[in-house]
Amino acid sequence: HVIAVHHTVSVLGLLSLLLFPARNLDKLWPATPVPCRVRVVRYFFWLMIFALKYLLGLIVVQALHFATRKLDLVAVDREGWREVATAWTAGSWASGVIQSALLWISTFFLFLADTQMWFVVGCTYLGVMTVFVQRGCEVVRFASEDAISMIPQRFAEKVLGGRAKSFPAIWDKIVEHMHYEDKCHSISKGNMAFSGRSRRPKLFKKSRCGERFATTYCCLPNPTWPENSDVQWRLLALSRGLGLPIPRPFVAPYFPGLTVLIPHYSESI
Repeated sequence: HVIAVHHTVSVLGLLSLLLFPARNLDKLWPATPVPCRVRVVRYFFWLMIFALKYLLGLIVVQALHFATRKLDLVAVDREGWREVATAWTAGSWASGVIQSALLWISTFFLFLADTQMWFVVGCTYLGVMTVFVQRGCEVVRFASEDAISMIPQRFAEKVLGGRAKSFPAIWDKIVEHMHYEDKCHSISKGNMAFSGRSRRPKLFKKSRCGERFATTYCCLPNPTWPENSDVQWRLLALSRGLGLPIPRPFVAPYFPGLTVLIPHYSESI
């Protein structure tokens, strides 16, 4: 009867949260419209989380009942009121009740804390699936391609509209600004910049999958890779972003307007 009441209350609480999330007084702004596909993915995600928690709860409750019987503890939920009234003054019965209560309370606390772990696991799985879908489910190409060496080609195609001749000058300005920020020294600047040369910099030299694996996971030195962690993060973020579908940029004179209400004190925009 206790388990049935618990399940009923849990289902009613879940339905109230899903169908009636707030009162009219709590709704200060209208809800953001969500596409049906996104809504289905969200409900399916939480349904899987709750299903895993339910199965885990059944396993834990069965294990606790077995442990209570094996340790010969007092199961208060299985004793009648008359038995409790006649035995509550006994010292052994009281100690058994305390041990059983501590066991159940500790398990219930761990059960609640375990929800965060399942949530993180589910979000990780959903995030990985989202990354693969955004990249056209080409898992092998995404895991094995040299995205750094493809920056000039992808930047010219997706940002510059196919004008590959303009990329060296723009990239040299980017490298020069990072050097101005003291993010890279002169040797790294020479490895990353074109500097008026027709050939590619050493940074964009294509490497094999085994070489990238050795430099990334086996701690082998890479002389062409910058040492500054911020520059590394910028290069990796740029290479990954260029691998995603990018909308066509605005072309003059169709740039969107920019209105600034907060004054910028001698700051360049």
